[in-house]
Amino acid sequence: MHKRRKKFGKTHSRDREETMATRTGMEKIVKDAGEISTRLLDHKAFTHGQARFMLREFEERRGYREMRRLQEAEETMTRMADSLLPDTLALTQELPTMLARLEAANRMCNRILQHQDEPREHEALGKGRERRRAELDASLRRMREHCAGTDARHDREMAETRARYERLALELQEGYARTTAP
Repeated sequence: MHKRRKKFGKTHSRDREETMATRTGMEKIVKDAGEISTRLLDHKAFTHGQARFMLREFEERRGYREMRRLQEAEETMTRMADSLLPDTLALTQELPTMLARLEAANRMCNRILQHQDEPREHEALGKGRERRRAELDASLRRMREHCAGTDARHDREMAETRARYERLALELQEGYARTTAP
């Protein structure tokens, strides 16, 4: 493999110093320009600072609000423990008697409802009786009419049968009289 040759060849030490000086000067300028541009264009540090400030302020406010709520809750609990707890305990001691009274009232209500339902049942029974009486009356009326019709037809047929037998008896007597008459 071939070694590459440098384009410029050998440089003197003075040239090196000049290029180094210009390079460091240029690097400083580039570095300064970069810092200026980041300060002008990059607002991360500012936004981070603002965010930290707002976060601290929010936590303080929230902490105060939560502390205030906790204190209010504690006051409410102590008030309840002082006033409501003894009343509640007294009421729990009265619960068995109240339960017995409620059961008695419930039994009385059930009896009242039964007494109220009895007339309705009697009323329903009375209506059923009236309906059955009406049906019985109607069927008796139909039976009487049918019996009257049957009796009338029987009387008519009996009259016709009597008349026929009377005619036959007359004919028989006439026929007998003819045969016995000289």
